[in-house]
Amino acid sequence: MTVSEYALQFRTLAAKSGWNEQALLAAYRQGLDPQVRLHLTAYEDAIGLERLIQLSIRVATRMQSCVSEHQGQSMLNTMLDWPDPVSPPEPAPEPMHLGSSHLTPAEWQRRLTQNLCLYCGALGHAIPACPVRPPHPMLRLRTKATSTPYQIQSITGRPVSRRQVSQSAGPVLLQIGVLHVEEITLLVLEESTADVILGRPWLEQHNPILSWETGKVLKWGDTCFPDCFPDLPVPDSPSPTHLPVQATSIESPLANRSLEIPACYAPFSDIFCPKRASKLSSQQVSQQVRSEEAFATLKKAFTSAPLLVHPDPDKPFIVEVDTSTTGVGAVLSQQQGNPSRLHPCAFFSRKLNPAERNYHIGNRELLAVKLTLEECRHWLEGAKHLFLVLTDHKNLEYLRAAKRLNPRQARWTLFFTRFDFTISYRPGSKNTRADALSRLFAPEENPEAPEPILQNE
Repeated sequence: MTVSEYALQFRTLAAKSGWNEQALLAAYRQGLDPQVRLHLTAYEDAIGLERLIQLSIRVATRMQSCVSEHQGQSMLNTMLDWPDPVSPPEPAPEPMHLGSSHLTPAEWQRRLTQNLCLYCGALGHAIPACPVRPPHPMLRLRTKATSTPYQIQSITGRPVSRRQVSQSAGPVLLQIGVLHVEEITLLVLEESTADVILGRPWLEQHNPILSWETGKVLKWGDTCFPDCFPDLPVPDSPSPTHLPVQATSIESPLANRSLEIPACYAPFSDIFCPKRASKLSSQQVSQQVRSEEAFATLKKAFTSAPLLVHPDPDKPFIVEVDTSTTGVGAVLSQQQGNPSRLHPCAFFSRKLNPAERNYHIGNRELLAVKLTLEECRHWLEGAKHLFLVLTDHKNLEYLRAAKRLNPRQARWTLFFTRFDFTISYRPGSKNTRADALSRLFAPEENPEAPEPILQNE
């Protein structure tokens, strides 16, 4: 039995067994020829069962080709008694990948020219007689030319086939499930590995609700009645529910009525009492209206505030940094949206260790820039656009032009050469976001005192 025949029988048994993929991999390896199994030891089970089957067929084909070439060359050398060099065997055609992969145009043309199978790449048969290809049920339908050619595209916008659809078949009866039956005309899609494709127009027409876990239709759209369900009645559309205006509880009778006020609402007992609630002044009622307006304003402010967005590599970045005596903070932002607004992409905050707390204010501000660039290196290093670094330490603007740097600053400046950015000064009163992040680790009972910028010599 060849490996191709073994793979075909194994696929048939695997579809009926219900085993998981790990068990099927072990069983398939065990049933292979020892020499083929030896060549496949370098491949892990992570490649999957289908890929392992393809590799085993390829290895067996190449081994058979090498053996045949070697036997023919040895017989020729014995007859002529002349040590001709053995030419390397021609590589066997690679089988077609199963699933949604397709052959390249060059490989497709090569197989057509050499009369090879377009599915497995072997010689001597075509796709309908391929022993490796899983069996497909054949439907013999009459086709006719369509009024206009169609180009079928996938959900990603790529063409499903290189040829346009110019033939249709049907109409045929299509049954899905037990009750859903419809008459449909199918388009003939050549070079497709799928039996039937129900595209977007069909989904828009029937509007089904699908369970992706079980692969079943949970509910059909209203347009399916009564065309697709002729034996079922058309479901009634639910009528809108109207709420009638009733009398309030204040005007309701008070007889046989007990009120249990929770302990947490004890200060508001006047509201729970019908008699006292009816005596509330108009000022108290207007206060409630103002509270509702304030709540609506807060909701609008929260929902319209700049939200955290995903970084867009095609747009320039803005980095806000600041430092305190206990930590550093930074915000990575971009102009996005319509209208364009500054939205934060990432926040960064870190506590300074005891050695870093002893740095001078200038070194701490420069440390904040270095730590931020290290944290956001995957976005900022090699960025398409020049990005801006905002700091409330004006001396950092002259970092590139400085002529005297201490060893620490020189090391950091060498690291900065990997980025394309400029440093700009922003007053501390406007750099509030980065400043708040830098003070997360400051003790509340010991407020920070202002630190002089100039050093005492």
